[in-house]
Order: sequence, then structure tokens, then C-alpha cells
Amino acid sequence: MPPELNITEVEQAIASQALALINQHRNNNGLISLNNQTALQQGADVRSNEIFELYEHTRPNGEDGADASYDYGYDQVVFCENIGMYNNPSSLEWLAQNGASIVVNAWINSSGHNANLLLDGLNEGSVGIHLQENGSGKYTMGSVFLGAKNYNKPTTKSSRSVEIQDTQKKLKFNIKENTETPEELPKATSETEDATSEAEVTTETTGEVTQERTEIVEPTEKTSHEAERVVEEIADTGAKEEAEEQEKIPSVNKNLLLEAYNLALTLEESNYSVHSWSVLMIKLADAKFVYDNLDANQSDIDNAALALQQAINNLNY
Repeated sequence: MPPELNITEVEQAIASQALALINQHRNNNGLISLNNQTALQQGADVRSNEIFELYEHTRPNGEDGADASYDYGYDQVVFCENIGMYNNPSSLEWLAQNGASIVVNAWINSSGHNANLLLDGLNEGSVGIHLQENGSGKYTMGSVFLGAKNYNKPTTKSSRSVEIQDTQKKLKFNIKENTETPEELPKATSETEDATSEAEVTTETTGEVTQERTEIVEPTEKTSHEAERVVEEIADTGAKEEAEEQEKIPSVNKNLLLEAYNLALTLEESNYSVHSWSVLMIKLADAKFVYDNLDANQSDIDNAALALQQAINNLNY
């Protein structure tokens, strides 16, 4: 007698196989595979359960279905959600063998769902599967696909500038501290004209007492002024270097990008097809990322503006 199947393990196996089939479908259409991510997966799992309560893209609590992963700490952008329900009660064994292909084929054969699977710009995705027993030992299958884009945000010039300034301040502070210490140095007990003395020093390696000739110079007003001058020169040098670094940063023009971005914000989702709107949302998010990135060069900015404008022009009903 074969071992009894575990429902959770079957759900996870179907979900994993379904994502593999989706990636194969994307690869066949010239698109990259989607990486699974823990928080995104948790959102998909929850949604596959919730659609048994409310079969809509709105969650039972009124939130948008695609936002479920944010409850688990997902910090990227979820762009699309597919949902599905296989209402033909089947055994766990049969679903374990056929569930993934049933789910993915149903989405591929639906133009709107397929458009989400083939959405260019996605790089992360998760499939959630929930099996609900109907009382006769057979199960109905709910399925959810979440497609997302992971933006790896670089450190901006402004934050690096703060780090540099803090380092310079710390360096100046340490130098200033050292220049104040001569007042605390012990006075030399000079027996000769060059103000030197004999001192006994114990070495840590041998423990032997040796004679070392140590020259101790009494601080004078001249040396104090000299130390202050050195500190001022270092401070001036640091400020000059910082100014030179700022001058090296090329100026860029983001006006066209901002105009396209503001235009996109005036559009209404209900006026356009699901696919063309999803493309616009990705390009809009890309544009914001580039606009906020102080490291972006003019080519990055122009390309983002062009891509966003094209997405606006390609909106259809």
C-alpha cells in the first residue's frame, strides 16, 4: 500500500512545478525566468486560500490581492495577479501528477492571464496552491500567480557624500585631539642643553631592563600655533577635495522624464486593457527608480523617459 500523501507537500510540489512551467513558457517567448522569493511565496499561498472565500482580485479584507506579500515583508513591486479555480474534485494522487499543467495551461489559454505570465520586466514570481477537501476524500484546487519586479537600489551620491563628510569630521576631530595633548605631556628633567634624559624601559619580549635615550621636547606657543595651522590646512584640503568631487558630477536633465511620469499619473486604469496597463505600471515604476537615482546618467534618464512614453502611446482598450 503506497504511503499516504501529505496535503501541504502536494500543494508545494504543484506550486513548484507550475512556476517551472511558467518559466519554460516565458523562455520559449524570449523572456527571463522568474525567481521565487519567500515573502512573495507567502503572499501567493495566502491568496490561494483567500479565493475560496472571495473569488476576486480583492482580498476579503478589502485590499488589493496583489498586495498580500507586503504583509510578509516583501519590499519590491508586485505588478500582477492571476487566480484560478479547478472545481472538478480529484484525488491527491491525481492532482499531484496533473495539477501544475492544469493550472498553467488554463492561464496560457486565457489572453489576459497569459499576458501577465509573459509580462516583460518581471524578474520574480510565485505560485500559490491550496487544496480544499470536499468531504468525499477529493479536493478542489485554488491557484494564484503573483508577478513582481525586484529593484536593487544602489547607494546614492548623497548618502555617500554624508559618509565621506562624517569620515572627514572624525579625522579632523582626532587630529585636533592629538594637538591638544602636548599640554598634558610630562615636563623634561633636563641635565643637558639638548633637554634629554635617560629612562628605564622594560621590554615585553624578554623582560630585560634596557637603557633608551628618549628626547622629550617641551611644548611651546610656537608649536601649538603650528599644530592649529596644520589642522586648518587639513580642513581646507578636505573641503576643497569635496568641492572638486561635486564638480565632477555631470549635470543631467530630467524634465522629459518628469513630464512623462506626471502624464502617466493622470490616466485611469479602467480605460485600458489589463496587459497594456500592466506594461505601463512597470515602465512607470522604472521611471521613478531612475528619477530618484542620483547615480543615473543622461542616457539612463532618456531611455526611461522614452520607454514610459511608448508605454503610454501603446495603451489600448
